[in-house]
Amino acid sequence: MDSTPASINFTFDRSCNLKCPSCRVELIMAKPGKVDKINTTLDFINNNYAENVRKIFITGSGDPFASKSFRKFLQEFDYKKYPNLQDLSLSTNGILFNKKQWDLIKNAHPYIKTVEISIDAATKNTYENVTRLGGNWEILMDNLEFVNSIESIENLRLSFVVQQSNYKEMYDFTNLIIDKFKSRLETQRTKQNTIVYFGQIAPWEALTAESYKKQAVAEPTHPEHNELIKEVGKVFTLSNQIKIESNLTNLL
Repeated sequence: MDSTPASINFTFDRSCNLKCPSCRVELIMAKPGKVDKINTTLDFINNNYAENVRKIFITGSGDPFASKSFRKFLQEFDYKKYPNLQDLSLSTNGILFNKKQWDLIKNAHPYIKTVEISIDAATKNTYENVTRLGGNWEILMDNLEFVNSIESIENLRLSFVVQQSNYKEMYDFTNLIIDKFKSRLETQRTKQNTIVYFGQIAPWEALTAESYKKQAVAEPTHPEHNELIKEVGKVFTLSNQIKIESNLTNLL
């Protein structure tokens, strides 16, 4: 307790409004007993760690707006308890990131400098029926337009988990983001930073060994690996229009 953390990841609630096959096999929402345990952890952080924290990351285990506890933390955020906080980063699927939710967490607005929205598709069919089960493409598109209007968000990352079922949409996804965030990209040379990120699928516990082998197109032994290399090459032809980051660059 004499040396408390400067950075904390809120990954202790798996509650999410989607059931993406790369992450889970069923919808997960914390039940009352689990909610109590999560709230106890949050109380401990507020009472013992808040003073020295410089960065908070929510979440990585679920969605900050789907989590009853994390949503309440954001709505009741007390900046006086966090005098050294510089960045409150949000990682979300974007479905619940609308004006109503944003207005409810107004106390946290000055600290939310970094936002990641994980999408994993460029078409309604792939999004709703393959990679983001439970999602709604039209709602997502509307919410992306809203996020584009929030000038206080300095760092915005639109992420895409590359797998066999979606890798041929990487190029179209990049163009989609360029179109949706045109006004942000026009100011990118000033304070705003917009990034498209492609990351290869990981062998999370929700995937069987067989499923992972089928989806892990970045593996050299995958039968479609050479096709992925071509798609990655196409994506990076757009790097003059938007910043692109990836752990697939070794394929170029």
